[in-house]
Amino acid sequence: VDWLLSGPPAENELIAQIYEKHHDKSLKSALEAKCGKKFFLALSALLLPPEEFLAMRMEQAMKGWGTDSNVLVRILGGLDHASKPSMCQVRDAYQRKYTRTLKDALRSELSGNFLKASIAWIDALDDPSQHLEVVTNVDVATTADGDLDQLIDDLLTEHESVDKMMAAVDAQEVYSCCHGWGTSDGKLIALLCSRSKPHLQKIATAYYEQRDKPLLARLR
Repeated sequence: VDWLLSGPPAENELIAQIYEKHHDKSLKSALEAKCGKKFFLALSALLLPPEEFLAMRMEQAMKGWGTDSNVLVRILGGLDHASKPSMCQVRDAYQRKYTRTLKDALRSELSGNFLKASIAWIDALDDPSQHLEVVTNVDVATTADGDLDQLIDDLLTEHESVDKMMAAVDAQEVYSCCHGWGTSDGKLIALLCSRSKPHLQKIATAYYEQRDKPLLARLR
């Protein structure tokens, strides 16, 4: 235990490999036989890279009868692009270990608004503008000439991200206008006629992603 507590994760991984080679069983299984549940969980965290340990905790939270929502909330809500490990690293580690995407795992275990919020957060990880606010929130007048090209590229990335988000919002509004009893013709006309043709195409793409159905099929 003293060795595990004093060493970095990479060294602990090496210790685990050497132990298994010499004793023909994993260090993890040896510890599990001698430790209480919580103490074993703590020691397991020392034997794995942080992202793999958190991926394992998410799998455990979704395994068996019921789902441990508290664990999922702590992990999903506690990590982002800047955290160590980042949520992206945990997501990728989960897919490597369990051969299914984290989104597919969440869909199989969750429902309702919790599922919607979880999937929206996972999708947000793929947004290339997530970390750009820090570098684009600057005074252009004080930006060095050599940095202007990069600043313009970052601003364009942010603009495209906002444009995609607005298309998703508009697609949801189109669905709301057409769903239920009757159609809110006035709202629908105001929305569609106030958008540019390129943006309408993005709305159609977003609608298909949300509903798995063409927008024209809904409007007909």
